[in-house]
Formats: sequence, structure tokens, C-alpha cells
Amino acid sequence: MRDDEVMTRPAARYPLDYPLTLLRPEADGSDIAEVIPASSFNLSRSGIGVRLQKACDFKIDEEIKVSLHYGESPDEREGILIEAKVIWQNDDFCGLKITRIQERSRHLYDQLLAGFETLIDESKDTFEPDSNSEAA
Repeated sequence: MRDDEVMTRPAARYPLDYPLTLLRPEADGSDIAEVIPASSFNLSRSGIGVRLQKACDFKIDEEIKVSLHYGESPDEREGILIEAKVIWQNDDFCGLKITRIQERSRHLYDQLLAGFETLIDESKDTFEPDSNSEAA
């Protein structure tokens, strides 16, 4: 990227902290080689910001699977299975680009994001800035 170019994000990001598990496949993709506990720090329709709970070095463009644990309590949680590629890593944080979500999981993931979008819209409607306060 050139200095005068501006990077744009393809989708809005939402600061959601959800437990998830990264599933690193064997080199030939036949089986799961490593299970990595993690949590999201943001979600979007095109990617996930991840906070790793154990040390792990990813390669850029490495393909992994993500199981996002969705539900009110650990007993009620369903896993949303997502296929993704690692696009960056910095210490215990990494960014994933979603490459595929099965139809059922896509529906649950979209519901999760839509619920958060609704909360944001409702908070915008109810927020009234103090007319006596000065802009910072």
C-alpha cells in the first residue's frame, strides 16, 4: 500500500467479546492438529478480531476454522462454525477474514450481528447531547 492510499474496511466492526475456539487443521487438512482457546474482541460480516488465550504463531493466509460459542449460558451455547484466513497477527491478537460459513451458521451469525446493530441504533435514538456542553 502506498503512503497516499487509504485503507477501507469492507464492513462495520462491532466490539463483541464472545468465547470461541480456533481449530488449526493438519497440513493436509484432514484432521484438527491444534485446538486454541480464544475470544473475539470485534466481529463484522467479513471478519473477526481475535484475542488468543495461549501463545500461537500463525502464518499469514493460514486457513483455520473458528467455532464461535453463541448463547445465553455455557449449557445453551451453540457453535457457529466459520472458515477463515489469518490476515494479521500481533502477539496475542490476530485478525481473521471470513472465507465461508455454512448456511445454518450464517443465519445464526447474521442474527448475532443484527441484534448488536439494533442495540446501537436504539442507543443513537435515545442519546441526546447536552445542549449546554461544549464540543471537546
